[in-house]
Amino acid sequence: MSLRDLFGRRRKEDTGPEAAAAEAVASDAAAPTGHIGKYEIVEKIGSGGFGTVYKAWDPLIRRHVAIKTCEVGSKDVRNRFFREAQIAGGLQHPNITFVYEFAFEGDVPYMVQEFLSGEDLDRMIRRGANLSRQDKLKILIGIAFGLEYAHRAGVMHRDIKPGNVRVLDTHSVKIMDFGIAKSVDPVNDITLTGITIGSSSYMSPEQIGGDSIDFRTDIFSFGVLAYELLSSRKPFQNDNLFLLLEQIVKTEPTPLAELAPDLPPSLVALVERAMRKNPDDRFPSTRDLRNALVAVQQEVAPAEAAISGVLGTPLAATESARLQALERLGILDTEPEREFDDLAHLAAVLCGTPFALISFVDRDREWFKSRVGLSAAELPRVLAFCSQPVARDDSRTSPPRSGSRRTPWSPAIPGCGSTREPLSRPRTGSPSEP
Repeated sequence: MSLRDLFGRRRKEDTGPEAAAAEAVASDAAAPTGHIGKYEIVEKIGSGGFGTVYKAWDPLIRRHVAIKTCEVGSKDVRNRFFREAQIAGGLQHPNITFVYEFAFEGDVPYMVQEFLSGEDLDRMIRRGANLSRQDKLKILIGIAFGLEYAHRAGVMHRDIKPGNVRVLDTHSVKIMDFGIAKSVDPVNDITLTGITIGSSSYMSPEQIGGDSIDFRTDIFSFGVLAYELLSSRKPFQNDNLFLLLEQIVKTEPTPLAELAPDLPPSLVALVERAMRKNPDDRFPSTRDLRNALVAVQQEVAPAEAAISGVLGTPLAATESARLQALERLGILDTEPEREFDDLAHLAAVLCGTPFALISFVDRDREWFKSRVGLSAAELPRVLAFCSQPVARDDSRTSPPRSGSRRTPWSPAIPGCGSTREPLSRPRTGSPSEP
C-alpha cells in the first residue's frame, strides 16, 4: 500500500461537517498542473536566472507551500542553493521564512518553504502603500527581531533589502532568501566565485571594498531599507553601477529629515547611525538596533499602548518595577542550565502535555530559559502566551483533580495517589477566566 493509499483512505466517522470542511480546503488547491515530488503544482508565481518558484499543494498535510527550484547546472550555484536550504532550515523564528524540505526531482534540486500571504516590501514601497508610522515601525522591528535571531545563530544574511522581506496581511514580516547568507563557521561558507555578493543599492561599504565583514554589514543594509521605507526613496541611486558603488562608499545621502520632516528625530538618528560608513560607528549588534527601535516606538506611541491594543488588556501598574527586577536578575540570554531543563521536563510529565516552558517576559519579547516541544528561543511579546504579568486577582486555585486521567498518580495533586498534604496546589492565571 502506498502512502497515498494509506492517507487517502477514510474512516467511517470522517464523513461529517469536519470532513466536508477538509474537502473544501483541499478543493482550494485547484486542479494540479503537474507534480514535484509529492506536491501538486497549482501555479507558477515567479522565475529568475537560477530557477522557478511555484505555489503547490501538499496533499498529505493539506496545506499550500512554495517550491523553489534550481535549474542551473553550475556546481557553485547548486552548492549555494543547498546551503540556503541548510541555513534557512536551521532558523526557526516567527520573522524568518520556514523551510520544510530539500529534495531532488530527477536531477533538479528543489526547496519547499511555507507559502506566504501578503506582498513583498519593495512592491509596497513602489506603489506607495498606505502605511502609518506605527505600521512602518512594526515592520522594522519585525525585521530586526529576525536578524537578531539569525545573528545569534551565527548567520549573516548579507542581502537584506525590501525585495527579501514579505509583509503579511497583519503587517508582521518574514525575512526571505538566505541564498548568499554566510555562517560564521568558515568550513560551511559558500560564496560564488567572481560574482558580486549583495544587491548593489543595499551593499555595505565593506562588502563593496572586499574587506572582512561581520554582522554589522546587515545593519547597514537594514539602515538603507529603513531609509527607503520611511522616505519612499533609495539613499543611493545611479544607473551606472561603478558610480553607485562609489556613492555608497564615499557620499552621504540626502538627510532623511529633509525627505520626511515629520519623522521624530530619534528615528532619523537611528537610521543614520545604522548607515554609518565605518562599521564601528553603527549599532554594535542587532539587539542594540532592536532596542533602539522599541525605544522609538515608545516615544511615538508607548509600547504598552501598542501591546495593549493587540492583546486587549492593559499592562499591570507594577510592570516597570517587574522589568527593573528582571534586569537586576540578569537571567535573560544566559546559557541553558540543567536544573531549569529538568523542571520543564517535569512540568510536561506532570501535566501530560508535549509542551512546557520556563520563560521570562521583558519589554518586547518572551524569552525561553527552558522549553519542551518548542524550537524557537523567543517570541515577540505581542505573540507571547505570557505577555501579561499574572496579578494576584488573575489567579485561582483549581478544584481537586483526583479523577483526572492525566494525573492519577501525581503526589502534587490533592487526592492523587497520596494521603499526605500535597506539595503544591495547581493554580491558573492569565489568560484563564477566574
